[in-house]
Amino acid sequence: GQGARARALRVAGLMARETLAANSRFAMAAATPSSAGAFLLSRTTVGGNVSSTGSLPVNYPQTWLRLTRSNTVFTAYASFDGETWASLGSVTLASAASTFNVGLAINSANASQAATARFQDFGNASGGTFVSDLTLPWEPMGPATRNTGLVISEIMYHPKPANDLEFV
Repeated sequence: GQGARARALRVAGLMARETLAANSRFAMAAATPSSAGAFLLSRTTVGGNVSSTGSLPVNYPQTWLRLTRSNTVFTAYASFDGETWASLGSVTLASAASTFNVGLAINSANASQAATARFQDFGNASGGTFVSDLTLPWEPMGPATRNTGLVISEIMYHPKPANDLEFV
């Protein structure tokens, strides 16, 4: 299901982790460079499977993530401007610890291959408008085929006579 798909992707985002031990329970507002976009990742039992929920297209570099906690419920949000937020979903970590380790996390999806991510403006968030759904005001770029991440973002075919430059 979705959990297997999420583990196979490179992801980065905000994570609240119960302990620093391997296979600890966690909730994470995550984003990926693929068409999967932004979503909530979580592990609700120690050593259990990772699952994902929600989806919002990413709009780099204007992709914002937010993670909140209310008692045992963690909710992930995403935004295109840091002001208007859409929920990616919530997860309950029953009998959750009173304190969690919170920080930035990245997963390369391949133990022998390094991954990099760029984070900025990390800090406490407050305010904003919460909406049920966010839509991009344009169609997001996507891969030219499902077999590769190649994106063709612009084509100039048969330009006006004043500009004989054709390009892809």
